[in-house]
Amino acid sequence: MTFWEGDKHKKPDRWGFDPGLIAPEWYWFWKDLQVCYPLWEGIGDARDLTGNGHVGVLSVQAPWVSGVSGHAYNNEPSLGNLQLTPPWDFVDDRAISCFLFMDLKVIEAASHGFWRTRSSSGGNTFFITNEGAGMWIRGGGTDLIKNSFTLEAGLVSYGMAMASGDTRVYMNGINRGSSSTTFTWPSGIESELHNLGFQFDNIEPTRFEMAADYFAAYFWNRLLSDAEFGLLHHDPFGPFRMVDDIDKNVLSSEVVAADNSIWPILWRRRRR
Repeated sequence: MTFWEGDKHKKPDRWGFDPGLIAPEWYWFWKDLQVCYPLWEGIGDARDLTGNGHVGVLSVQAPWVSGVSGHAYNNEPSLGNLQLTPPWDFVDDRAISCFLFMDLKVIEAASHGFWRTRSSSGGNTFFITNEGAGMWIRGGGTDLIKNSFTLEAGLVSYGMAMASGDTRVYMNGINRGSSSTTFTWPSGIESELHNLGFQFDNIEPTRFEMAADYFAAYFWNRLLSDAEFGLLHHDPFGPFRMVDDIDKNVLSSEVVAADNSIWPILWRRRRR
């Protein structure tokens, strides 16, 4: 069940990100944020708004599409994926969280992955579906959550928070399972997130074929709370609905040059 009010599932108009205009109620979102893809572009690669430089390179099998929430990348085709360049290495973080917002069209009865760290079924770390009937989280080769519940189609959000002794999974902002299992934090390739929407494995299914259009993907190196996941599901693009305190009689909008051709035009607003 979704509980968006009005058009809160739709992306706000794209404009140059100004940290000085973040609405105070969303300050928490930017704390320890490591990768942030609002997927505004509609063409070319996806920009990481954190400034950490994880460019999202879309495979040729995953074209941009226009969806009910704005631009999205279509992960339906075989082997379609978004590649983090460079990868996000969370070996020193000891806690991670992610939030994914998408239009889920078809749910297949196989363990397809939102993301997976390596090409082995041994020490890998992943956040995938449980045979199309729930969610499955593994950390450094240890199964943490493998539960069963109905995966909903349509506009849906998924989330996970993982640390040794505290792992949780979310659907539509609701905690759908937790684990207090302790485990050895992954390292090496097991702690490197290279792709979103694809799992490298020659034993389990290798393709993410849930026919989903992704609208946003956010990753942190801390544990998000139940309340924070609930707020993000309620308004997935709230962090970008910024305070507008411009004196329009004094200041005017300013066109800024494109950033490596990723954004055709950026509009920067100044504060008084």
